[in-house]
Amino acid sequence: MTAAEILKISRPEWLFTGTPEENKQKHRDLAKQWHPDVNKSADAEHVFQHISHLWEQAEKKIADGCWGFAGVIDLYSYASDRALRLKYHTKHPFELGEFYIGDTSVVYVVDKEHKDLYDNGRRAIGEIKYPSKKVEEECSRYVAHIKYDFTSKDGNLVLIVDKTPDMFLLKDVVKHFGTLHPTQAAWIMSTLFNLGCFLWISGITHNDISLDTYFISPEKHSGALLGGWWYSTPRGEKLKQVPRRTFDYLPWKVRSTKKASRLTDQELIRLVGRELLRGSSGVPEAMREWLDAIASEDAITAYSTWSNEVLTKSFGKRRFVKMDLNAETLYK
Repeated sequence: MTAAEILKISRPEWLFTGTPEENKQKHRDLAKQWHPDVNKSADAEHVFQHISHLWEQAEKKIADGCWGFAGVIDLYSYASDRALRLKYHTKHPFELGEFYIGDTSVVYVVDKEHKDLYDNGRRAIGEIKYPSKKVEEECSRYVAHIKYDFTSKDGNLVLIVDKTPDMFLLKDVVKHFGTLHPTQAAWIMSTLFNLGCFLWISGITHNDISLDTYFISPEKHSGALLGGWWYSTPRGEKLKQVPRRTFDYLPWKVRSTKKASRLTDQELIRLVGRELLRGSSGVPEAMREWLDAIASEDAITAYSTWSNEVLTKSFGKRRFVKMDLNAETLYK
């Protein structure tokens, strides 16, 4: 690399792009190459100082457990000096920290001050119950499964959940297309109402169903609720906390009792539907009216009404609607 190229680098991740051992060797090689005692060029001292500064930044980031460069993040456990290196397509902020989306996992990095919510989410995922083996075989794919969880060196909390390569964050899908055709929104809503049934029979309230927590598979016309479990509460128990978006749409009964209710998730599902249709033209009246209405029924009734009445009135006979999307086109 030339002096000009090195001096343009502002982040250590852009210079040290290998494994920890490779990065140490690269620093030694560059330092030797540009040391003023060895290199007699006019820029040598300036370049040497810049390399040293970038290496100091790198060591601090590694010590803090937040080392990473574009498309890659290294996570250092408090209990180990070994880094867990993960490649990701995109990352997003959320109320408790930020999350990274890869091919086969989603990494949630939660700020340490939210440990109580982190612990609640980890516990909620681990304690998901299935009424029967048949229900588990059918519905376990709709929820998160923990791959790793640990505390990073800087005290922040890391939760990594499984994801299949065909699953994409709904927020990213909406951003990619700009607006969704009502038929596309319809099959996504069907997966959400189906998910609502599982939450209902399992006695769970999630309280953060949104474009930022729900993932869809265009290939399989299915979905999975991978994020937002921090706020999950057994139905009927006292709510500890909900995200700002949820608070704005809490049903009156939940606001007054502060107890977890099936109505919150049903209201959030309809809100997702309205968000999916924002800017869309040709939305069938039956579909719009249903999504605009206040949720009042249980999840089973809602799914039945949606499937047998709303969709039929809106689109007639059911048919498979293809959504042409893959990781290459979504994250290019």
